[in-house]
Amino acid sequence: MSDDAWLESLKVPASLSSVDYEYSADRRALEAVKAVPGASALCAKLTAFALEGHKAELLGRAVKVSAKQFPEIDRLRLKAAEVLGISAPPVFVLEAPVLNAFTLGPDAENSFIILTRALVQEAKPRELLYVIGHEMGHVKSRHSLYITVAVLLANTGLFAAGALAVPGVRQLLALLKPALEVALFGWLRRAEISCDRAGLIASQDLPGAQRALLLLACGSRDLADRIDLEEYEKQRQELSESVGKWRQLFQTHPHLPKRVKALELFAGSAPYGRLVSGAAGGPDLASLDAECAKVLDDFEGAKAAAGSALDWGRKVLGAGLGAVADGLAAASETVKPSEDKGKKPRGQA
Repeated sequence: MSDDAWLESLKVPASLSSVDYEYSADRRALEAVKAVPGASALCAKLTAFALEGHKAELLGRAVKVSAKQFPEIDRLRLKAAEVLGISAPPVFVLEAPVLNAFTLGPDAENSFIILTRALVQEAKPRELLYVIGHEMGHVKSRHSLYITVAVLLANTGLFAAGALAVPGVRQLLALLKPALEVALFGWLRRAEISCDRAGLIASQDLPGAQRALLLLACGSRDLADRIDLEEYEKQRQELSESVGKWRQLFQTHPHLPKRVKALELFAGSAPYGRLVSGAAGGPDLASLDAECAKVLDDFEGAKAAAGSALDWGRKVLGAGLGAVADGLAAASETVKPSEDKGKKPRGQA
């Protein structure tokens, strides 16, 4: 079967909500972050201008996928969006020697996906469809608004705002950073599990999805094809017995052996069967998530600690946003043009 025929044969669910497959710990964390007073509006304002700059940079340095430029990738883009039930975001191919993909933007209408040249060259079509579906999972769950903030803070230095003489900003950042850092990393890792599931729903090919993750693990097509999945599972089990596994608390992505196993569990679940494979039986979403939590070392104690940090941070931020807004208003007054209409600007006739 040709790749195009395979694409046409993919099942498109009659209706698909992100809650049909999202990892429940991700969903709870996302709801907690969204509940921060004014967070969505503030994040949207912070990112709007910066995203235009990133898009302009991509238009200048990358290649935008279309029916005439990398049409084979464009077909994957359109199919993934159709299966997941979202508007198809633009995709750019960026020159970079590392295998990577990422998404920027607050929603389906204002997001774009970036694939590196190395990934496009090394990945097979079914693997690339999984990766694109994974990235669109971020869009569908609206992770992108908050992930975009994290990326922009890291890449454009917006934390320099703490150095501004605006009342409340530096104090607010100092209070929030220690309490929310681990909780934020935990949420980002859980979000990756939801998006791995979205990628599998889009590609409907478990071996291809797992091979895509293995490709990221070793960075080579030849080496990825030589990895034995049973041996790789033993590697995960060895990792689970190591105290060093807790270093992932400060990482944005779960360890790859855990993601490979979590994908296998999802493929055998009732939600995946109902949405894609048509297979009956398998664990329901709650049971699946409980099993995934064991694989991911995502235990209730850690989730409760993260939730407490978010609750505390939300209270501090709720009070702090008012001070920040007042400070920004005061700062704007210092640069506001004169309202004396009888006085003409110098040099104006």
